[in-house]
Amino acid sequence: MGWFAHHDYKGAISAAALVKGVRVRVGNIQVGDQTILEQIFPESRFNSWTVGEVHVFDRRIVPNGRRDEFEANAHYANLVNQLSPVGRDVAHRCRTSSTLRSKLREFELAGNEATERLSVVEQGAISQGSLAAELGRVSQAVARMRKAVEAEAVDEPLRVDMATKIKSIENELDRVGGGVAADPLDMVAADKREAYRQIFGLIFECSSNRMAAKSLVDKIIQRLAA
Repeated sequence: MGWFAHHDYKGAISAAALVKGVRVRVGNIQVGDQTILEQIFPESRFNSWTVGEVHVFDRRIVPNGRRDEFEANAHYANLVNQLSPVGRDVAHRCRTSSTLRSKLREFELAGNEATERLSVVEQGAISQGSLAAELGRVSQAVARMRKAVEAEAVDEPLRVDMATKIKSIENELDRVGGGVAADPLDMVAADKREAYRQIFGLIFECSSNRMAAKSLVDKIIQRLAA
């Protein structure tokens, strides 16, 4: 008889928690440590993601003299064989959880990039060439978001929520792609505006932090307007 506590499977459980791994008891006394049934998993590392316990009642399954392992016989082998489907199920849960976290991270990063680039476009301080490039990169980020949504690990309620976020970004893309209502450089002489736009484009291109670059450009525009 045994039990397994299913959880979010976000990674290996800390040893300090004192619960990781599948433990085995005979006569309610533990045999071995938390690694004794690692062989029921396709990959032994998944044992450290697991919380579970198995109580053995069959007297033909016998602990060795040190009680750190079982005597190797057909009955113990049968126990391991019967538990292997459980190990495969836990491993599947671990892999699914890991895939889901990876896809959600990809979705989040692409969404943040799209939002940041849209804010740069909306600022309206870059040249037409840089503007087209930014809009193109927003479209690429949206495509990555859509790919993450299509992952098998994403369930339907989460997929709907993610699709809503994509739609919001696409609506914003349509809005800012139609052109900026007011030119933030209208206070600058017409023959100098393109030069400023080229410089602002270089600031965004050379900066490793897009939002910090936008903040700098905002400050320059404010100084020009003063």
